[in-house]
Amino acid sequence: MTLTPEESRRIVYGAARAQGLDPTGAEPLQPGHDHVYRLPHAGAVAKVHGPSTSRRDALRQRRAARWLRSKGVATPRPAGIYVNPIQCDSPLGPLQVTFADDLGDTPTTPGQLGALLRKLHSLDSPDFELPVFDPFKRVADRIEALPAAVLPSRERTRLHRFLATARTAWQALEWPDHGGLLHGDVGPATSILAPSGAPTLVDLETLSVGGPCLWDAAAISWRRDVFGVPSREHAEFTAEYGIDASRYDGGRPYEVMSRIFALRGYLTAAEYALTEPDRQSQADLRHSSVADPLPPFPWNWSLDSRLPEPKPAP
Repeated sequence: MTLTPEESRRIVYGAARAQGLDPTGAEPLQPGHDHVYRLPHAGAVAKVHGPSTSRRDALRQRRAARWLRSKGVATPRPAGIYVNPIQCDSPLGPLQVTFADDLGDTPTTPGQLGALLRKLHSLDSPDFELPVFDPFKRVADRIEALPAAVLPSRERTRLHRFLATARTAWQALEWPDHGGLLHGDVGPATSILAPSGAPTLVDLETLSVGGPCLWDAAAISWRRDVFGVPSREHAEFTAEYGIDASRYDGGRPYEVMSRIFALRGYLTAAEYALTEPDRQSQADLRHSSVADPLPPFPWNWSLDSRLPEPKPAP
């Protein structure tokens, strides 16, 4: 069972009023596991966290955001009367809703993102508990969560076997900088250029310790190779960050990470397609890429699964 847009909108309206915020004209920004809305009359953004996010998780994200700001890494500030998340009932059980100042839609440049991640990765672990990085468990749970009509038993078994092979290859590698602080889910919405001009780190639910920081940098190489993002953007990021993750140690770690990225990318499209059928063709394309061995790059996935696949970039 997934959270429908209608249900998440109802939750946002109720939670916003409890926070003293005007929800009129709430605009959906992001579907999927979490539903994100802009509240144009309140100058705020609301996130309805998926059922896998406990209250403890949501509170930890708030604490992590405060701690990062104290270390010089900008994060969105809470909006509304209460700092803590609002808990709301839903058909999926209690869900956490958080509100933050609306920073707009201006993305950081690749170079700004590289500098922001370099700063994040330079920090020591905080004095409160963060999850230990595990790129496998949530993926396994997401495979199991897809309904049988979408993922038949035989194919489900194949994806679990594909993930197990990636885990074995991961464990056989010598990873750099294990134990560092990492974002865990770097993408186009990982950082926003605030009106103040400060590159701001967002979506902290996967912030964790104990993993290779190379994982965050590899996500930028992945966007170049799979979505056809221009190579100059990758070069700009790498110049600021300091490492080309796709070439580190002869590319062996990147090949292993690409397996996990491929599976995650398919699951994301398949989850979107549960409530947005026009995304199914992109889910099918991504499913075909989850193969052993992986197909050669570029894959030409679409950044928006409702749009035609982009042509390869120079």
